Amino acid sequence: MKLKPGIIVSHSSAPQWGSGRVLEVASDKVTIVFSDGEIRKIKESHLDSLQPADPESFQEPVKKTPLRSTKKATGTTSKPRLSNQVLPRVVSQEFDFTYPKHLRKQFVLDTRGQIETWQREYPFLFDVRDATLANEYQGRALNPHFLEWYAAIKLYETLGYHSLNQNYECPDHAAKQGLLRRLAPEEAFRFIVNPHPVYGAGHCPELLLYKPDLSDWCFCTVTGPKDTLKLEQARYWQELIAVTGKKIMQVCLKETT
Repeated sequence: MKLKPGIIVSHSSAPQWGSGRVLEVASDKVTIVFSDGEIRKIKESHLDSLQPADPESFQEPVKKTPLRSTKKATGTTSKPRLSNQVLPRVVSQEFDFTYPKHLRKQFVLDTRGQIETWQREYPFLFDVRDATLANEYQGRALNPHFLEWYAAIKLYETLGYHSLNQNYECPDHAAKQGLLRRLAPEEAFRFIVNPHPVYGAGHCPELLLYKPDLSDWCFCTVTGPKDTLKLEQARYWQELIAVTGKKIMQVCLKETT
């Protein structure tokens, strides 16, 4: 298909965007405005996903009315400028857990020892590859794997769900990919493991939770004291929910003395 400004197309991997009108064609990407109101730049490597669409299927997005700015009174303290882009609501359930400061310090000082302890107690939650990745952060003040491992344990104790830790979407994690194929339909599996045409790879929530009998599964993001959700990530999660039909939960972890 020859792409040129003005033609109407659709994206085979993202039907929820609606059809789109091509705005600009460059050597390495194509800029398209879709019916959902978003302008996206599709990389050259993903142009095969674009297909001709019925011109009548395209609905011109409604332009957003800019907010009026108000002048500040002289002498008032200036505040940081906030973005007018509102994060979409993608988390359906939240859990608040605390972890003791001494446990985090123990993990920092003896990462391998703490990991081996947790592997003995919860062999169905963590595999050898998880342990190898976590050990690479030996000595870090806040090892990101500490938060993920601790959250996985607390969720198992609370809900009885097992979990696949971070990188379950990576093809080189053979064991996780095998289980993911058993859990997710083909369309959902392909969406999870393939880089997104706009946002790229590596945006899935940290944990994929599943019942031991594989009768149900969902996603869970893990946040520490300083973590925040970015707009790009939230938009990707919107599509992840739409394609998979699965919810995203959130575990908020705080440190206690």
